[in-house]
Amino acid sequence: MIILVVGWIVALIVSSLIGKALRRTAMDEKIARVAVGEERARSIDSNRWITRIIYYVLLFFVIVAFFETLGLTLVAQPLNEMLTVVFAYIPKLFAALLIAIVAIVLAMVLKRVVLTVLRSANIDEDIGSKAGLERKEMPLSQTISEIVFYLVLLLFLPMVLNALSLGGLLEPLQVMMSKMLGFLPNLLAAAAILLVGWFLARIVQKILTGLLLAVGSERLSEKVGLSRVLGERGLAGLIGLIVYALILIPVLMAALQALDLVSVTQPLSNMLNQILAALPSAFGAILILAIAYVLGKIVAELVTNLLAAAGFDSILVWPGLGKEP
Repeated sequence: MIILVVGWIVALIVSSLIGKALRRTAMDEKIARVAVGEERARSIDSNRWITRIIYYVLLFFVIVAFFETLGLTLVAQPLNEMLTVVFAYIPKLFAALLIAIVAIVLAMVLKRVVLTVLRSANIDEDIGSKAGLERKEMPLSQTISEIVFYLVLLLFLPMVLNALSLGGLLEPLQVMMSKMLGFLPNLLAAAAILLVGWFLARIVQKILTGLLLAVGSERLSEKVGLSRVLGERGLAGLIGLIVYALILIPVLMAALQALDLVSVTQPLSNMLNQILAALPSAFGAILILAIAYVLGKIVAELVTNLLAAAGFDSILVWPGLGKEP
């Protein structure tokens, strides 16, 4: 009875002291946010629940000692065996917790470094705005840094499971990680090809558009009557867009080949090859239409001037069918 009463009092005092310490350091709120999430943690008294858990754990040890003192081995032995298993697993739990803390710290540091580098490079303004990402959405730099954060956690996850001796979960995860890491170089190569090709296409488009504007392409389009058809983009913008697409098509093909996903990339590569094969015919047709349009405008102006000079506008006035030309 002394063991039961004294143990009960000690459990109350220790749990109360730990609860006060957690409240002062706000660790109870952090533990609750990690355990149940941000929204759920706001609606519960995290300090009260943590204090109760500590109290019942300590009281469990007191009950085991109580039964041992009474000599009730039938009751105490299963509890002792359970405690043996728990105590044997505690070092593994601490090792997994230490690895998880290191992984979180490292992931946060890398996330901050990547975010700082990308923001200093103005990636949100240079690439994000051109790609159509709105400012109200998550910026491109924030998205990339979040990906890096979770990728680091994913790389450390097999180590955590190994520390916990969870072989059943570890084996499929290792297979998945090996496949993912094996595919990562292909993905990075495809991303690099796309990025470089996109920059090159944009540079060539800007240079060509500026050059055409400098040589008077818009005046030419106004003379032949294309300015009303092309709208604000103009002839220079249209040619620049066509050249941009022509550069980007082989870049996409090279990026798809770098991915080495035959089942996915083969149909897309075949489609792009068909587009490239049809381009000469399409350009020939466009060239014929353009020449015919220009010639038609020239001939129309020439015939109009000849008929006007010959007095064709007054043809209805001569027989008396009209009063004015």
